[in-house]
Amino acid sequence: MEYKVIERTKELEKSEKKFRQIFESIPDLFFLVDKNTVIIDFRGKREDFYAPPEEFLNKKMNEILPPNLRKMITEMVSKTIITKKPQIKEYSLLIKGQIRDYEGRFLFFSKEQVAIFIRDITERKLTEKDISFYLYFYNNSITLEKSLISLQNIDIILLKLLVDHYIIQRL
Repeated sequence: MEYKVIERTKELEKSEKKFRQIFESIPDLFFLVDKNTVIIDFRGKREDFYAPPEEFLNKKMNEILPPNLRKMITEMVSKTIITKKPQIKEYSLLIKGQIRDYEGRFLFFSKEQVAIFIRDITERKLTEKDISFYLYFYNNSITLEKSLISLQNIDIILLKLLVDHYIIQRL
């Protein structure tokens, strides 16, 4: 019996170590919050946070974040706890004078807690805007090309009508 306990403990330690390494390799910011959005735990690079950890640990996210995000965070945490289903929300945040885009993934952790993974998606959003611009330009250039072809067709039709009119006049 004691041997099984020792073996099981080793397996659990090995599993925990593996999952900790995976968790720590994820570049996303991580917050564990309670149902009132109080930050219980966090992970991430200090320079990536909106505020220094000493200013947000054991405080409500609503006390730290700008007003435009407070309601959204509260709603997402509540919805996650009620539905026990992951919620995803994109938002923008002004950091160091730059607007950055983020994706928040809210995951049910317990009936009192939600795990939040925050990913900086600014580069993806910029790429999407570039693609939209190029698609708009491309589509409009095709429309313009079709319009020019249509104008050429009108010119040909008008020329044909003039020729026909001239021929009828000559008869």
